Amino acid sequence: MKRRKKLVRGIAMTAAVALAVGSMSIYKGELAKASNQEEATEENSQNSGDTAMGRYLEEDIQIPEGFNAIESMTVLEDGRLRICGYNGDNEMVYADSLDGGETWGEETSLYQLFGLDSSKYSLSFPKLAKDGGVFAVASDLTASEDDMLESSKYFYANPSGETKELDLADNLGNGFGFSSAFTDRGTLLLAVLADGVIEVDLSDGSVLGEYEKGVMLSYFFAVGNHLITVSADGIHYYDLESGQPMDDQQALTDQISSNSSNLELSGVGQYPVVAVAGDEEDSMFFADSQGMYRYVFGGSVTEQIINGSLNSLSSPDLSLVELAMDGEGRFYLAVRDYGQGTASPARLLRYEYSKDTPSVPDTELTIYSLTDNSLLRQAAGAFQKENPDIYLNLQTGMTGEDAVTASDAIKALNTEIMAGKGPDILILDGIPEDTYIENGMLEDISGILENTEGGILENIKNAYTQEDGAIYCMPLRFGIPMIQGKTEDVNAVTDLTTLADMLESHQAEYGATKMPISLIVSPKLLLQSLADTSSPAWVNEDGTLNETEISEYLKQANRIYQTYAEIMKESLSEDELSYLSESEYDRFSYGVSTGSLNLLGGTFVASLGGLYSADQLSFVYSAEQKDNSLTSALWNGQAENVFIPCSVIGISAKAQEKDAAQRFVEYLFSQSSQEMSGSTGFPVNQAAYEGETYWDLGGKDGVVSVMGSSNTETGETIEMDILQPSDEAISRIQELGKTLTVPSRTNQIILNAVSEAGARYLNGEIGLEEAARAAIQEVNLYLSE
Repeated sequence: MKRRKKLVRGIAMTAAVALAVGSMSIYKGELAKASNQEEATEENSQNSGDTAMGRYLEEDIQIPEGFNAIESMTVLEDGRLRICGYNGDNEMVYADSLDGGETWGEETSLYQLFGLDSSKYSLSFPKLAKDGGVFAVASDLTASEDDMLESSKYFYANPSGETKELDLADNLGNGFGFSSAFTDRGTLLLAVLADGVIEVDLSDGSVLGEYEKGVMLSYFFAVGNHLITVSADGIHYYDLESGQPMDDQQALTDQISSNSSNLELSGVGQYPVVAVAGDEEDSMFFADSQGMYRYVFGGSVTEQIINGSLNSLSSPDLSLVELAMDGEGRFYLAVRDYGQGTASPARLLRYEYSKDTPSVPDTELTIYSLTDNSLLRQAAGAFQKENPDIYLNLQTGMTGEDAVTASDAIKALNTEIMAGKGPDILILDGIPEDTYIENGMLEDISGILENTEGGILENIKNAYTQEDGAIYCMPLRFGIPMIQGKTEDVNAVTDLTTLADMLESHQAEYGATKMPISLIVSPKLLLQSLADTSSPAWVNEDGTLNETEISEYLKQANRIYQTYAEIMKESLSEDELSYLSESEYDRFSYGVSTGSLNLLGGTFVASLGGLYSADQLSFVYSAEQKDNSLTSALWNGQAENVFIPCSVIGISAKAQEKDAAQRFVEYLFSQSSQEMSGSTGFPVNQAAYEGETYWDLGGKDGVVSVMGSSNTETGETIEMDILQPSDEAISRIQELGKTLTVPSRTNQIILNAVSEAGARYLNGEIGLEEAARAAIQEVNLYLSE
């Protein structure tokens, strides 16, 4: 129980901060080749036709058994690789490897190193120095939550193992030190919550300098004699010797700023960009989701040495922790890979230069999706590690950075396909798949699916099988529409009409702190969220829209919206209402599990939406374990037994690289690929769906994590253990998923037409009949073009 308390308080402390806030020849020879792959490839293709060779290959390193999180990593001066983090007992330890991660020595407890009682203190934010020094922050478990941050202690152990507490209280004011970095000067840089960075003399704890005073930093890093800070105010550079600002390093600033997410705080202990001092004076290497780069201070260019699209760096589930480099020119990258679960996301990657590997893969496979597809990006990195001869070129029709609509993007795609310049593989979410099938634009993939090891769930496969047995597309994952709430409320809902009845029955309870459901705040969001279980009823057998069904849909959606419309208008400003009306619907972000914690706090009467993963099931299950008056069930709308297809994939009949396309599709449906975690849908591979691996979230004593909320009526804090779902709960969902036979319609043209015309009706701008006809006319106009 003492360890349990320590874990909870450690998480609470982290949450508080988050809420507030080779040889030299390899470097100079092979590294130079890697930095100029594009030029080399172009020159070779023009002059001799030879393939340019040489690139960095990624390899996973086995971390010590039980390590569930890496918080810091470095290569020591004597060549040892050292990692620090939480082991299987949730104790902060470090471990060394003498052979680059092949084997690991015994773990050293930071509690023993600093002489701390683990029942009284929780350690966090460790940092490892190249000379063997160790820094960490200790929070007092006996302190009140209000005093938790201010009562923290700061400990340092020098290379000889001698420890001391650094007296920093007077220098932190009301702030709190968390993220840190050791400098080549033997000092420590410490980020202070909302107050920049201080440089600390480790001999006596005195402050040698202050940078970005009064600024809440997103993150910072120190390389050589340079400090680089990133915040909402921009990217700034400082000389640590003089303590003075440096001139802007324009090339470096431009590269980091090229991805807007690189400027944001992505989470405590994880960063969008990590860096390490380089092979020469004033040089550095840094990594982000686009790859790894080399930069020399004062230079005019950044050189890409690793293309992130050829490995795991581009995975949306990856968050970076720390970057290091050994004396042989190999890079080590500690990351949190949430694609393998939230309980044990620790992963350690090594990048080593291979002179015998083509700089650019021989085959380029083009994959198109209407919007960014995180499942595809996750799988792409894993596939390319196993298939270095294939480069996956992921194309997106709507980036969100321009005014391109779904209709515009689909028309452009059709033009490219008809001209023989289209993609090899299509992700058909939002795209009118029926039209593509009718026009012979997709390959039959039934042979691939028939030979898939582990098989495909029969109910999902049958829904996409034509009368002649052909299968032209198939979802990679699927969601289960669910409703959660009080048992009597859930039992009362059998379709869209009874959902409206039930929410109207609570009308007297609604106010500023209690709502019917979450997405009622916007007509457009509400209409899009309700569509998953109703859209199959809108389309006639000939592909035309059913005006009667659409009218009924809008009528019932309006009943639901009006239960809260007046309250919302009184509670929110015009700017807030405008912002909500322009927000885009993301079904994975607004699933049933997002409201589970709010049900405990009394914020919602019900939560409804898709259930897409074992992680999300853990939230639904945990809420019901916390409050036995809650229950969940299949949510039917205008249609029954609906499943939500996710990442529907097909191979273009005009694909230029059909062999490579088949290899990638085979991989995507394989058991190993389908067992990857994530919140993008349940596996359709039967062995993965029925097996234990996918559903095991890890955690200690059945507790995966801890979440908190507050009761909207009493203000009382509600803490909820996120639990590993029981075998019974998992089996219930598995069996439920097998009963679903009707795929939800994902045609974005239809969904947009109904939601846009419907929003005008819900806002009182037009009548019901006019709204239904407007939606149908919009779809017919698209079809006629």
